[in-house]
Amino acid sequence: ALAKEIQHAKEWVFENTQPMPGVLVRAHCHYYAEARGTTALGEWIAINVPGLQGLGSRYGARKCTGVVHFGMVLLTIEEGRVRECRPLIARPQSLTTVS
Repeated sequence: ALAKEIQHAKEWVFENTQPMPGVLVRAHCHYYAEARGTTALGEWIAINVPGLQGLGSRYGARKCTGVVHFGMVLLTIEEGRVRECRPLIARPQSLTTVS
């Protein structure tokens, strides 16, 4: 999903309709992912932001086949550049497999 968003951003640049974003955030994904790169257009970072819905919500109560992250992402920006991207992912006991 992130690769597609990055590709779309590059296509908009080549159509001369918008500049390449330095930070691309994709939300409502329910999992954390990060990609970084440098092109002739400059440095960029793309992030899937984990969901904030709790386990008590309708989505949180489902049994999902993929990994589901609950949390947020802390970005430290200095001089207009992302210096740190730190995911803060909760690990609730109810998500732990019991054998």
